[in-house]
Amino acid sequence: MEKLYYFCWESIIAPIEGLFIAKEDDIKKLIGKKLDLSEYGESNKIRKRDIEEKNVSPSTLAELKAVFGDTICGFNPLDYV
Repeated sequence: MEKLYYFCWESIIAPIEGLFIAKEDDIKKLIGKKLDLSEYGESNKIRKRDIEEKNVSPSTLAELKAVFGDTICGFNPLDYV
């Protein structure tokens, strides 16, 4: 089942954030994986606290996906593992 997620890493320069749509199973597999954002001076393992599920209705999720695709704004960590 797809859900809306917010990703945030506090970096030296500024927060690295993203709002994206992903399957719950993909998020579970992502925890503990190394995320390489070396072009931004960051590379570390993803912790559970780095990703927060946002509660939206199924119709809102469908509309967001139709307009923006899987990545609504910022960084989608699934693109960097």
